[in-house]
Amino acid sequence: MATADIPAGLHFTTNFKTKKSYDEIKMCAEKHSLELYDMRRFSTDYVSNDDEWRKYVLGFASLETEEIDDIVKILYKAVFKK
Repeated sequence: MATADIPAGLHFTTNFKTKKSYDEIKMCAEKHSLELYDMRRFSTDYVSNDDEWRKYVLGFASLETEEIDDIVKILYKAVFKK
């Protein structure tokens, strides 16, 4: 795959199995200036906190290659660490 510098942006969806709520994840991500968009933002259907799966859209178009390792570590902390 080749990716060009395109202003339209790139993203993918992912699911994380975690005991943390959407709000807990969001607060932790915001502490580290990480923007996360859960599926509640994009859905007109109710998205439950009842199961352990959290669904997200992750964008990466504006990231520099050198930033990816640090961003993944922050994302891991936001989703999985207490």
